[in-house]
Amino acid sequence: MIHGVYRIRNILDHKCYVGSAAGKGGLKHRWRTHKYRLNHNKHCTQKLQRAWNKYGMDAFVFEVLLYCDPENCLMYEQIALDHFKPEYNTCKIAGNILGIKRSQETIEKLRQQKLGANNPRYGKPGTMLGKKSSKEERQRMSASHIGIQAGEKNPAAKLTLLQVGAIRRLLRRGYSCAELARWSGVNRSTISAIKHNKIWKILDSDVSCDTIES
Repeated sequence: MIHGVYRIRNILDHKCYVGSAAGKGGLKHRWRTHKYRLNHNKHCTQKLQRAWNKYGMDAFVFEVLLYCDPENCLMYEQIALDHFKPEYNTCKIAGNILGIKRSQETIEKLRQQKLGANNPRYGKPGTMLGKKSSKEERQRMSASHIGIQAGEKNPAAKLTLLQVGAIRRLLRRGYSCAELARWSGVNRSTISAIKHNKIWKILDSDVSCDTIES
């Protein structure tokens, strides 16, 4: 798995977009995701989407700026943002989407992308989108959820105390539950439960998230 910082550059006017790939799929998966969203007019960065629509896919190249460990991606991404001053990036702070104002039209568009068959994961292996759970499956998932509530000492727990601290810190920086689920290897509902303090409540008294490096 290869992680690092990249830029998507327009070879016609040299404007670019800078990002980093710290997830399980690495740089290859990140570029594939960008292309899918751009080709389907679903990219959340409107400046990049408009340029892609105007010039076409062949006008853009994916360039790896550096390779690094996942935990260092945001640090090096910020350095690249400060250096290149990318024209297509809406937010100039790595890993932070807070403060970005979206129109009602954009909000509705993003919502529709996640509904039913519009979701790219709909009906695919490893997802429950488009499927009905049996009674046995619901009981199994409920038992698994109870196991997670017990925390790190439970044999069924997939996360450590430090990982949960890192997840909560990244949530505050604007990362989505889906992104953190891919990064940590657990399902999105677990990340959502951590976000809303439904599980791993012990973390608040035992360790400060601010002491954990992201």
